This record gives sequence, structure tokens and C-alpha cells, in this order.
Amino acid sequence: MLYKPKSLLLVAMDEGVRVRSTNLRWTGWGTAKAVARGSARLGDEDNGYYTAKVTVRLTKIVKAGCSDNAGKYRAYSQGTLVEGTGGPTGDSIRFQTLGC
Repeated sequence: MLYKPKSLLLVAMDEGVRVRSTNLRWTGWGTAKAVARGSARLGDEDNGYYTAKVTVRLTKIVKAGCSDNAGKYRAYSQGTLVEGTGGPTGDSIRFQTLGC
């Protein structure tokens, strides 16, 4: 079973970028590609933050889990967050989930 989050926090430590996606509504959950739409607070401390509508796409389900639970769970391991209306850039952010 895959846990279906209503929010995501993406942090690019080397770039100081933080993205908090909220109110995510998913379609295709548990299939090869899950897509969610919601809103996100994007930006960084130097340039400030703003809120925009976003689309999140998750792919590549893998076996996951740490220590005694290694391989016990399934999780999406790759994703893309695309900025939609309300933001200045329309950029996309590709990400991978972190292991243990």
C-alpha cells in the first residue's frame, strides 16, 4: 500500500529553495504515474516566497523502508513539480525521494 500525502515539502539544500505543496488532490494513485493538483509556497530566503498553483507528477514505484522494514513498503521515487498560474516563472522542479 502507498501512503497518499495531502502535502509535500521539497528542499533543495544547495540552492536554499523550499517548496511546500498543500491541498493536493491525486489521480492515478498507486499506478505507474500519479498526478496531483494543488497550491504551493515557493521561493527562498533571499528572493522571498510566493504562492502558485502547481501540478505534481510522481513515477517509478520502488520497494522502500528502512532497517527492519527494508523493502516492506512501496513508494514513488521520482517526481516533477510544475508551477502553474499565480507564479512568475512557470518553472518545473524535478526531484527524487531520499532513502534511509
